[in-house]
This record gives sequence, structure tokens and C-alpha cells, in this order.
Amino acid sequence: MYEVTWLDAYEHYAGWHSLKDAKKIRPKKVSSVGYVLEENKEYIILAADMGLDKDTDVGRLTVIPGQWLLSKKEIT
Repeated sequence: MYEVTWLDAYEHYAGWHSLKDAKKIRPKKVSSVGYVLEENKEYIILAADMGLDKDTDVGRLTVIPGQWLLSKKEIT
């Protein structure tokens, strides 16, 4: 089980915005917890749920691009 901190794409609400305000928008920092199913330089795949038969069923998957990953730590 791991806690992963990452940057997510962020779409600001529709409408007109001043250039000054638009330049202040940043990606959202996110924390996700789950089982690491696969990890490489391109992406990490997390499953929030794992069936009791760990070889067949997983649920609530999140695929995070590797460039968006800030940190990963094992939790108990």
C-alpha cells in the first residue's frame, strides 16, 4: 500500500479571466492511496481496491503519468 503525491491537470471554470489571474493558475496537488500494480518512467497504476483473490480483481484504478509524480511512500 502506497501514498502517492502528484500533480493533476486543472481546468479553470468557463468564462473570461484577466491575463494576470490566468497566469496564477497551477496544477492541483493530489494525494492518492492504493496498491501499485505497475510502475515505470511513463506511468504508475494504482488500485484503490483489491479483491481477496489478489490475482484477479482490482477496482477504482488511477493511471498517473510519470512526469506528474512528485513522491511515493509505502504506508502500513
